Amino acid sequence: GDLGVVCPGQCALEQSFVTVGEEGEVVVQCTVNLPAKGRTVLGRAAADILGRTLPDLVRSALLYGSLDAAARTALRYHVCCVQDQAIVRSQLDNRGLVAFVANGSVLPRASGDDDRPLEGEKVVKFQSPQAMEVEFHLPNLGQTIRGMGIEKGITLIVGGGFHGKSTLLEALQVGPYNKIPGDGREFVVSVETSVKIRAEDGRSVSSVNISPFINNLPFGQDTTCFTSKDASGSTSQACNIVELCELASQEQQMIEIVAPMTMKRRMLPFSSYVEIVQRSRYVTLWSVVYILSHFHTFFTGPGNGSNVLLYR
Repeated sequence: GDLGVVCPGQCALEQSFVTVGEEGEVVVQCTVNLPAKGRTVLGRAAADILGRTLPDLVRSALLYGSLDAAARTALRYHVCCVQDQAIVRSQLDNRGLVAFVANGSVLPRASGDDDRPLEGEKVVKFQSPQAMEVEFHLPNLGQTIRGMGIEKGITLIVGGGFHGKSTLLEALQVGPYNKIPGDGREFVVSVETSVKIRAEDGRSVSSVNISPFINNLPFGQDTTCFTSKDASGSTSQACNIVELCELASQEQQMIEIVAPMTMKRRMLPFSSYVEIVQRSRYVTLWSVVYILSHFHTFFTGPGNGSNVLLYR
């Protein structure tokens, strides 16, 4: 037989298998595989697990008084580190930033299915461009850290293959969450309302105006009110951008009901969308940088003077 608990990930998220009550009580849910021989449970061995092994583990792991000096120091550092991440995140908006990446951060992961940090001599730690460097004070840890501050607006990330563009974006997309010490991305933080946008082949789309990005679809399909049950990569990505902008501009009532059962979206120039999202309190645009690496050429739309973005 054996005892087991769910192994948490790299992010310090609220979990149901370990909870702390209002009075400070700690509740841990675990699994117990009772020892057996064939189809018969070994009663004495099971009693030993439940009556001796389990209480010993509770006393040694869950009672603060049972921890040695090293474990207490590690626990205190863990709490201070998580709290300081939240403090840095809370200061981003007032400083005109949407994200921060600390110098020395280890962004690459061990593998595609392993979220632990990559290790080895070839690991390149993050270093901010000097022109974008900002600093934050960590009150709990008593330190001042420096790194790259990403300002509100549109930030374009460019570079050659295998230069870390996607690695940086993947680190930023989990920026709203606190990380455990040793993750390497502890102080890669972004505002809590950050949104990642990507292509979603096969998604359903209903009455979305994607004409700022895409026109001249086969069979004369209208892109000012685009509908599809199986959108392609480019059309789904364009729809995601427009829907993000509409979400950010709800206060400006950009969505008009033109018929009892029909919803049609009023389209603004693309520059107006960018301005709306920049002013929005709810959604930020740093995650659109990946999209803008594909949508690259501005031109004036025919007849209406709108700024339109061509898809390559």
